[in-house]
Amino acid sequence: MKEHRYDLLYAINSTIYIAAFFILLSLFGMEQNSFLRFVNLAIVFYFSNKLARKNFKENNTWTYLNGFVSIFTMNAITTIFSIIGFIIYVLVVDDLFLTKIDGGLLWPKGIKLPQACSALFLEGISGAIIVSFVLMHYWKGEKHTAN
Repeated sequence: MKEHRYDLLYAINSTIYIAAFFILLSLFGMEQNSFLRFVNLAIVFYFSNKLARKNFKENNTWTYLNGFVSIFTMNAITTIFSIIGFIIYVLVVDDLFLTKIDGGLLWPKGIKLPQACSALFLEGISGAIIVSFVLMHYWKGEKHTAN
């Protein structure tokens, strides 16, 4: 029986929720608060765990490596979609967005769009690795039950 891959579906869902969260931040004028970006991590964890649970329940050949790759792929796709959305937001909706962002380690004052995209990519991929690793350590102890 062919195994289903849900990476893209969960990446799209994750991206939609992240976009909705940032739109809400923008509507309430809180987009400059970089601390609220940690909610993004909670969204990523939520959908990554849903994907791991779905893979665990439906795929009979569940292995640590398959699960890690599946979760990492979902998060990498989410990162790419989010960067595309960020570029569209900056170019179309709010061209002064980069001047409003608080300074920080990866977000210095006067940051340009390519630098911001590079920083988002580094944050996203490093987060993808960490989330994948943490969730797979949680799920590796689970055993399949007979159907």
